[in-house]
Amino acid sequence: MKTALLRSAVIAGMAVTFMPYSIVSANAAGESTFVQPKPKATKAKKKSCKRGHVYSKRLKKCVRKTSSVIQDEDKYWTGARLAKNGDYREAIAVLQTVSNQDDPRVLNYMGYANRKLGRFDVGLSYYHKALSIDPNYTLTRAYLGEAYVHLGKMDLAKEQLREIEKRVGSDTYEYRELDRFIRNAA
Repeated sequence: MKTALLRSAVIAGMAVTFMPYSIVSANAAGESTFVQPKPKATKAKKKSCKRGHVYSKRLKKCVRKTSSVIQDEDKYWTGARLAKNGDYREAIAVLQTVSNQDDPRVLNYMGYANRKLGRFDVGLSYYHKALSIDPNYTLTRAYLGEAYVHLGKMDLAKEQLREIEKRVGSDTYEYRELDRFIRNAA
């Protein structure tokens, strides 16, 4: 027993010496385990550009949204951020400049922005197109469920909730948000 404890202490000491970024802890049996520490939380700076511009990560500056030097990924993230921040018309304008208009993520936020502008039929068509390309895109399913709640189609909203649960489980952001949305509407 003493030998096992001594060996654990030596291993733990070596770990502290040679792995300064690891945390050493002992369990009930006296065995050492090494746990990688969580990275420190940093606040990512979100670059905001004036209307009609997109922040290019590659160029590290704001560029006109129609510029050919802007990558689609930057346009997508800018459009998504604009939509979530309530600037729906500008989100649509930016997302329309993405070359791959069949990207389910782009279709999702086109649907989201149009739905938030009260254009439910247009929003639903984008959601359905996104799901025809990627039926497992559960964020689209959550937004589609919210649209159904707004339209009073609770059975269809609950169907999307079941689809989310079937695909990724109930302990996900998408499931919890749609479930909350449905319960609040009832």
